[in-house]
Order: sequence, then C-alpha cells, then structure tokens
Amino acid sequence: MRIAVLHDRLNPTVAAAIDRLRARGVLVEEIGPDVPAAELADLQPAHDLYYLKTSAEPLLTLAGVLHAAGAKTINPYPNVAMLSNKLVATAMLRRAGLPVPETWIANDALALAKLLDAGPLILKPCRGSRGRGIRIVRHAGELAGPIDVPVLAQRYHPGDGMDRKLYCIGDRVFGLLRPWPCVSWDEKLRHGTPFAPDERLCELALSCGQALGLSLFGLDLVLSNGTFLIVDVNKCAGFIGVRDAPSLLCEHLAACARAAGA
Repeated sequence: MRIAVLHDRLNPTVAAAIDRLRARGVLVEEIGPDVPAAELADLQPAHDLYYLKTSAEPLLTLAGVLHAAGAKTINPYPNVAMLSNKLVATAMLRRAGLPVPETWIANDALALAKLLDAGPLILKPCRGSRGRGIRIVRHAGELAGPIDVPVLAQRYHPGDGMDRKLYCIGDRVFGLLRPWPCVSWDEKLRHGTPFAPDERLCELALSCGQALGLSLFGLDLVLSNGTFLIVDVNKCAGFIGVRDAPSLLCEHLAACARAAGA
C-alpha cells in the first residue's frame, strides 16, 4: 500500500500519523513544498491514495493534475479546490441549510457601508487561512483603502474569547476549546481543552462533512444567543490537540488507501 502526503509543512500530529503508517508497512512519500519540473504526460498516479494536507499552490495544482489522471485523493481534490474560496464554502453551507452568519459579496467594500447600521461586520480574504487578513469593521470610514476583491463580509457575532472547534475524522467528531488567537503549534498543544460534543454538535459536524464532501476537516464555531454558527471550515485540518489523533488518522488513511487500491 502506497500513500503520498502533499504538504507545505507537517505539524507533530500528522507527522506522528505518518510514523504509525510506516510502522505498519505502508509506503509513505512526502511531496512538497517544492514541486520539481515535470512533463504533464509523465505525471501519473503512483500511489493508492494522495492525502491533501495543503491547499497552497503549486501543490493543489499538482493534485489537480493527478486527479485528472485518475488519482484518488482525500479529501477529494474538486472539493478542496472549491473550498479554498471562503465565499464558495459559505454558499455551499447556506444552500445545505447549515447555520452560518449573514454573508455578503461585493466588488467594492464601500458598498457595504449601509449594512453597518445593523451592527459590525467582519471582513475576510476569500482565500485566506490561519486568521490572516481578518478584520472587524464598525464604522464606514474603515471600509476605505485597498482591499482584496471580491469582498467577503459577514455579520460579526462576538464570542467569549474562546475558539470552539470541531474536528471530524471519518464519522468521529471531537471538540476543542482554545483561546484566540493561537499562533504556534506549541500554543495549540498547551492551550487546547478537549470536550465531548453533544448530539447536536455531532450532527452539525457530520452534516457539514456530507454537504461539503469531506471526511477529514475542522469547523470553527461561534456561540451566539444560544445558537452555534459556523464561521470557518478547515478542509486541511491539522487535528492538533485531538485525543488519539495520530492513531485515528493512521487508521482512516489506511482504510481509504485500501478502498482506493481495491
């Protein structure tokens, strides 16, 4: 059994999962972040499964080329590519009837000024990650100046200072509380507090995975007036702080590789 892991950096959790796969006799190749020059016709699947642990270019492009040649990827390449745009991800969640804040798309941030009468907005880069470029806007004057277009704006729902995160590995759901922001892996490991999601949260997470076609992912939630709102989806989640994550990832990837090989 052969598995390739496409990544631009490996956190300790995923690295430990790879060690467990290798200990079981699985041939694991790491690809990235530099992709060597290659003729497109020569890029043919050489592994039973490709684990997309990044959505960064050029690795996502390489995954697309391999997908077009018949490679099996997890998560599925078309889904990861679509969900790299937060506007697309939010639209898919809304169409599935899942709880997300009111969201607007605009080609000019100033066009959002009237929306501030009902409360603050949070602006996000469409293709941002790790919280970079996110800002809260309370006054129309803050909409002036250079900004990426199209603009993604959501109604801002303040939290309690803790990130509520759900992680899915197959059909298993895990919860973590973290102070925001956590920048380093060490901070995430030290400050993450596991909790057992109740039936409502498990159903929410699994419904999200079904709607987006994902089996390995994370959700960021805000609790507002007794309602959980999905504010972000991480289709390349690192599972830092999830109890037994290396073993669970090892089992899930091995099972997917066996199914793909069959």
